[in-house]
Amino acid sequence: MSRPIRVGLIGTGFGRVVQGPGFLKHPKFELVALASARKERAESAAAELGVKYATDDWRRMLSEVELDLVSVITPPVHHHPMGMAVLESGRDLLLEKPTAMDAREARELLDTARAKGRVHALNHEFRWVPERAALRARVASGAMGRLQRFEARAFFDFYNPHMKRAWGWLNDATMGGGILGAIGSHIVDYARFVAGEIRTVSAQVETQVKERADATGRMKPVTADDGFSMLLEFESGATGSVVCSSTSSVRSQLFEAHGENESLILDGDLLFRGTPGGPREPYPVPEEFHIHKLGADALLDPFYAFLESLAPAIEGRTEFRPNLEDGLKVQQVLDAARLSSSSGRRERAGGPI
Repeated sequence: MSRPIRVGLIGTGFGRVVQGPGFLKHPKFELVALASARKERAESAAAELGVKYATDDWRRMLSEVELDLVSVITPPVHHHPMGMAVLESGRDLLLEKPTAMDAREARELLDTARAKGRVHALNHEFRWVPERAALRARVASGAMGRLQRFEARAFFDFYNPHMKRAWGWLNDATMGGGILGAIGSHIVDYARFVAGEIRTVSAQVETQVKERADATGRMKPVTADDGFSMLLEFESGATGSVVCSSTSSVRSQLFEAHGENESLILDGDLLFRGTPGGPREPYPVPEEFHIHKLGADALLDPFYAFLESLAPAIEGRTEFRPNLEDGLKVQQVLDAARLSSSSGRRERAGGPI
């Protein structure tokens, strides 16, 4: 493809602050159109990003604008209808996570993308965070020996009641809200990336803060989860756990991979290595995993690295990963976690793709 890849965005939240700037900065892409539920929001974002076409009708954008790739960055309840329309229109698809409302919707998106021969991508951009990429590569190299355990802890304060964050769609289960989807999808994708496919899940999905004031100050019920715990069994025989809360008083993230020969621990953005009987020592990130530092929103760097891999896949019409197959497998784990939380049993995480 001699010209830039023409991009349209549906959604101007994350799209405005991360994806839009990422596409603008990357020489292989040209951001040409924006759609938002509110016209004034679309026009404001377009003016900010220097995009000429803005609309409050995403279907109109698909019919009026020459596009190669459409990115859907909306609440999950809209992912299936919008993603299907994009694929049916003959465009490649970039879909924000979580993939859909359930595995049935995710499977239909994957089947359609395959049938239409479209390049499809899931925005699990954190795979490109250098420390995470280095940890995964060390496991994949076999140097750690057989992987025995994968552990993840993620604590955030943005839904702590003292933070006074207004009620929004993330607090509404009917919109696909909830921390299991918003953050758990990233962690599950990384768990699969490091340790392989997940066979079974035992989970507790919870809502600690039962109501929250909206932008007008009116109290509204919170129907979506704000935290979860999962015990995982991997197809390889490794085991693991994931614990996440958005109502903590601090922010911290910890990932651990424990093999027969050594362990790697990612504490925040610091990576450590330990061996049996030895101390925990810093583990330097190899140069090959370093990414561009763009000096803007911290999320922009891994998204730009994501685009570095997406561009040649679109130009060469080759498979990109992570894609809708990865999205379906993550969705199956999320579905199993919700089912396990209600049934009280360990549940199978999906089936054949």
